Amino acid sequence: MKIVAVTSCPTGIAHTYMAAEALESAASEMGIEIYVETQGSAGISPIDDEIIASADAAIFAADIGVRGRDRFEHLPIYEVGVKLAINQPVEVINEALARVDVKKEVLSGALESNPPSPSDRSSNKRSVTTSIRQWLMTGMSYAIPSIAVGGAATTVSTWFDHRLPPLTTSISGGFAFELIQNSHSFIGTYHLAGSIYLIGLIAMALAIPILSAFTAYAISDRPALIPGLIGGFSASYLGGGYLAGIVVGLVAGFSARWIGEVRFPVVLRSIVPTTITPIFASVLTAGVSIYVISPPARALNHHLVRIFSNLNGFESLAIGLAIGAMMAADLGGPINKVAYSVGILLLLSGSYLVMGAVIASGVVPPMGLAIAALVTPKRFTVEEKKAAPLSLLVGASLVSEKAIPFTRSGYRKEMIIAAVAGASVTGATSMALGVTSPMPHGGFFVFYLFGKPQYYALSVAIGTVITACVAILLRSIGPDRLVSSKA
Repeated sequence: MKIVAVTSCPTGIAHTYMAAEALESAASEMGIEIYVETQGSAGISPIDDEIIASADAAIFAADIGVRGRDRFEHLPIYEVGVKLAINQPVEVINEALARVDVKKEVLSGALESNPPSPSDRSSNKRSVTTSIRQWLMTGMSYAIPSIAVGGAATTVSTWFDHRLPPLTTSISGGFAFELIQNSHSFIGTYHLAGSIYLIGLIAMALAIPILSAFTAYAISDRPALIPGLIGGFSASYLGGGYLAGIVVGLVAGFSARWIGEVRFPVVLRSIVPTTITPIFASVLTAGVSIYVISPPARALNHHLVRIFSNLNGFESLAIGLAIGAMMAADLGGPINKVAYSVGILLLLSGSYLVMGAVIASGVVPPMGLAIAALVTPKRFTVEEKKAAPLSLLVGASLVSEKAIPFTRSGYRKEMIIAAVAGASVTGATSMALGVTSPMPHGGFFVFYLFGKPQYYALSVAIGTVITACVAILLRSIGPDRLVSSKA
């Protein structure tokens, strides 16, 4: 039996490789031949077409749209999130094999009189929920580097000149575009600091068009790219922010898809994807963005910034507690992604407080559980102790999935409780102390770019110690339930 698999995650190449390694290890133990293609920010490691042609099934362990999906369409495809492939690789492989069996029975005619139920059928069609999630994650994955450049450049520029205007003012209401338009006089006033600041503003201004463009691209491929860019630029210029960018991307993608399905005369069909679809979809998307989407989205952004700029102590603690708990609840799964998306939304609206809590609490689970394994090795398995040093280092860069190895040895619930305990306290402490982050990723390795970095370090230290202590305590209660041999 031969299986091909694709792994891809928008928030870090480490997640992509972890899923690939988990599937390869499980397949080796099961005696199954598997070939894994990784897709991510580091590029693609493509599987040879001959291998795909001779495969029996395909697994897509991806949180974003798989590139080159058509290469696998002749195979039964099982689609899951990256987290499930990392956490339950054996079950994922078994489900893919079950779909092979169903396909063989269908082809042999054995099921003609008793067709399988919808849940048993081998289908290459994705659910609506899965499709929407992958479209949005695709757009976000391309926008994150632009946000990172913007956050880093604008922060560094203030080190040279503290007179620069606050970024929350610059990225709202189109003020960023006014500064960019008057860049000559701005640089004349602030010199090197002004140049670096403008680089950051340009990157931030591009984040929304990129988000819209690649959300649209995930829906309807290249014909939707330009409509998404144009609609996203209008949303960015009008201060529509992250929410407007998402909706505009969906409008552009579906507009391009609908126009592409129109039966044009034969003489025009060759120019439909390159000319007709981009033109009509751009006009439609831009119009909807300017007159329907951006005005209310801009008002909502201003409202959110006002709310998060005037939080009292209790509100900060409560929101931070919730954000921290969500970041640790499923270790990189859907709940974690929701909290991360809220941080991105507010960051692009001009409020960096929640993003600070997101990045602070997200590094706590892998670091805390790794420290627990290093401090009390007798209470952890050989596999967990081997994973601990890498989990400590890589987890510090905001890879929450590095905590997953500690949940496989009979103490899953206890380790989740420990992770949530520390991360929620970190989130609450970070918010209460006013830690802000202009960076969308990077974890502890970019904390010097944060507002109040010393409090960021303190918040992470407190949460990490709590997670480690709770993990050790819960593993000390009751009989030994380790399911793997100890050292």
